[in-house]
Amino acid sequence: RAARAGGEPRPQAVGGVILTDGRDDVVDAAAVERGGATVLDARAAERYAGEVEPVDPVAGHIPGARNVPFGSASSIDEDLLAHPGPLVAYCGSGVTACVLLLGFAAAGRNDVLLYPGSWSDWVARGGAVETGPDRGAAW
Repeated sequence: RAARAGGEPRPQAVGGVILTDGRDDVVDAAAVERGGATVLDARAAERYAGEVEPVDPVAGHIPGARNVPFGSASSIDEDLLAHPGPLVAYCGSGVTACVLLLGFAAAGRNDVLLYPGSWSDWVARGGAVETGPDRGAAW
């Protein structure tokens, strides 16, 4: 690992991948609250609907979010791929949402953002909550 002046790591090529500085591929709770993006919940339908919540003290989903369970990442539908505008994925703690990002990238869409704090951060901050199944609103 090469270092810059000041001891900071310098981005390097690793195999065919170039690692870069910056975190422009993530958003925080404030950005999600501001709106302007379609929010995708990567958790199982039961957690999204608020029927069960094994980890956090509050069950449900971020208001307006669509449910795209991470197990469906290999078959993301064409409407979602073609959806104009920004997409933000979240899950329980920011890990399984990365599977959605990988699925989108494999399908040619590399601009999906991650909310790494995800549901755990959202409810800890007292964010608004919706419950019930995904109603399949038009993209």
